Amino acid sequence: MLRSLQLKNVGPAPELKFEFAPRLNVLTGDNGLGKTFVLDVIWAVLTTTWAGERAFPARPRVASGSEPKPAVIRSVLESRAGPNANYMPETVSTYDRRSQRWDSHWHIGVKQAGSKPREDRTDPGQVRPLSLVVYARADGGVHIFDSYQVPPELKQYERAAVQLSPREVWDGKEIDDKEGGSKKVVCEGLIKDWVRWQGERARPFEYLCRVLAELSPPGEYLVPDAPTRVLLDDRRDIPTLALPYGIVPVTLASAGMRRVMGLAYALVWAWIEHQRAAELVGLPPTKDMVVLLDEVEAHLHPLWQRRILPAVLRAIGTFAPNAAIQMFVSTHAPLVLASVEPLFKEEIDDLFHFELDGSVVRVSELTFAKQGDAGNWLVSESFGLRLPRSIESQYAIDAALAFMGGDSEGVAKWLGKLGIPASKRRSKSTQRAAIHAMLRLHVPGHDEFWPTWIVTAGRPDDRTPGGAS
Repeated sequence: MLRSLQLKNVGPAPELKFEFAPRLNVLTGDNGLGKTFVLDVIWAVLTTTWAGERAFPARPRVASGSEPKPAVIRSVLESRAGPNANYMPETVSTYDRRSQRWDSHWHIGVKQAGSKPREDRTDPGQVRPLSLVVYARADGGVHIFDSYQVPPELKQYERAAVQLSPREVWDGKEIDDKEGGSKKVVCEGLIKDWVRWQGERARPFEYLCRVLAELSPPGEYLVPDAPTRVLLDDRRDIPTLALPYGIVPVTLASAGMRRVMGLAYALVWAWIEHQRAAELVGLPPTKDMVVLLDEVEAHLHPLWQRRILPAVLRAIGTFAPNAAIQMFVSTHAPLVLASVEPLFKEEIDDLFHFELDGSVVRVSELTFAKQGDAGNWLVSESFGLRLPRSIESQYAIDAALAFMGGDSEGVAKWLGKLGIPASKRRSKSTQRAAIHAMLRLHVPGHDEFWPTWIVTAGRPDDRTPGGAS
């Protein structure tokens, strides 16, 4: 589990600090402010590998001419169970500009004051949390790290990372075996594993069915059916889904279904492989599981968005009920935040917001307040809209509010944004007529703003709200 993260002169800001919650950590904010970047850094801290391009020192827009400031990534980790539960190792990574590499140093921390590291703990890697990490990226690719897969020496940890592109999630991945000169199978892929698990009636298929049931959209359950051939020149058996309107090969399913099936497969595959590794190394399965989800709502209908995050937590519980799950989730969807209202607890969950303050990116830890519906979430601090409307509707209402408040400059400003020429916004009567026309054009007749406007400002006798005359 990751307790804290501090970035100095790395990425989009001079400094970013996080104190993470032990269960759910949700990252919100505009595009380009660093949410995915922070997920990538979290992956790197936990695995000593980079999910894509490694982080680079921040580059100010205006060169100062002085020596570049050192780039530092500092983190504190914790194991919640097992032989390393008394340790809280701290990692400090600094960027060497000469070699363009990150050099990491470990400090063996302890939870209890006065405690001392055991003398035989000479390698910091030996006190590293024994975690299983699954990173589902926005493009459908998945990265998986299992600390049981290699001996615990820190220098070998990068060997445990399995990085699958979107295509490799489905079709599998092979790499060159440097020792044997042939190919080594890293992952068979969703299509082959699904068919094999289903034919063997094995436990992985049972897990997969449970996870798919939890992640299914309302009224359209992802129920596996018999595999089938799809193309004459493709001699693979392809898994299928029994959907309300017919049997659909998974390769022909919608983008949303493919995203969810890929996630379901990755979670099950990671846990099955972890159990097998635990048997080989003679340890019980880990109780630390870290899940990173980038843009969890990608490709999903709103009906699906408002249940996907709680569903992921429940789905993991169907095959790993004893695992302590820490999740890091980035989202742009108000329905995702609305969906966690029933389960959010301040003592184990947290909400972070990225924003641009002038030319500086800042991250604030927000107090989670239930908003009740998606519209209220849109105007909350997490998303920052003034009104949950179209831009034109917002401008028309802003002009109306300025008119009712006697702000002639405000009226001119908002009508100008709507393309109303100056000649039609000089007098009070022409302003009222222009505002009314814009409200009729952009605000529906049943909108709650209409009574306020009509009672306060009136309307021309031949006009009625909502576009009718």
